[in-house]
Amino acid sequence: MSNSICVKVHDDIAVISMEDGKVNVIDSAVSVEMGDTLSDLRHDFRGLVLTGNARAFCSGCDLDVIHGEDASARNQLVLDTWKLWLRLFTFPQPLVTAISGHALGMGAYLSLCGDYVFAASGAHKIGFSEVGLGIAMNSPPLLTPITRKLALQYQERAILHSELWTPEEAIAARMADATVAQEQLLAVSLEKARQLGEIPRQAFASTKDTLRCACAAEVQSAVDCWLKHGLPP
Repeated sequence: MSNSICVKVHDDIAVISMEDGKVNVIDSAVSVEMGDTLSDLRHDFRGLVLTGNARAFCSGCDLDVIHGEDASARNQLVLDTWKLWLRLFTFPQPLVTAISGHALGMGAYLSLCGDYVFAASGAHKIGFSEVGLGIAMNSPPLLTPITRKLALQYQERAILHSELWTPEEAIAARMADATVAQEQLLAVSLEKARQLGEIPRQAFASTKDTLRCACAAEVQSAVDCWLKHGLPP
C-alpha cells in the first residue's frame, strides 16, 4: 500500500484508511489503488470499513487538476474517481463508512456508498461543494447517488446551494445514520460491520445489488459515454 492508502485487518473485517497526512485529496493514483485494493478484498472478508483521518475522511478531488489547463488529466481524474465510486457502491459485502473528518465533494459521494454511515462528532463539514467552487453538477446520472439518499427538502440545499453540514446536521439531511465520538468511531464501525456480516452473504449481496443496480447503471452509462465521447462541459 502507498502512504495514501492503509489496509488493516480486524479479525474478519478489513479497514481501508485514506491517509495522505493532510486532508485526503483524491487523485487518479489513489482512485486506481483503492479500486485494486477492493478487488483484492472482495472475497476474503465478511465486511469492510472505509475511513480517513481526524482532519478529513476525504476532502474531494484534487482541485489543482480539476481547474488546471491539462484537460486530459482532468478527464482522467473524473473518470477514475467515478470508477472508484462504482466499485464501492456495488461492493457485495457489508460496507460501513466512518466519516472521521471533512467529507466534501467526491468525499461525500464516497461516504454515501456505505450500507451504514457513521460520522464522528466535531467541527468538520460534510457536503457537496462543487457548485460553490464553480463546478457545474449538470450530469443527471451523477445526481442520483445524492437524491436516492438525502431527504427531499435538503436536496437543492445540498446540490445547488453547496450547503455544508456538521455531523449532527448531516443526520437530519440523511447523509449519515449516526454520530459517534471520534475516539469511538473505529470500534463502533467495526462492530456494525460485524453485525451486518452476520447476514447470510449471498442473500445480502443479491439484495444489495437489486436495491442499487438502477443507480449504478445510470452512473455506469455516464462513465461509458464519457469514455466514448469525452466529458460534458
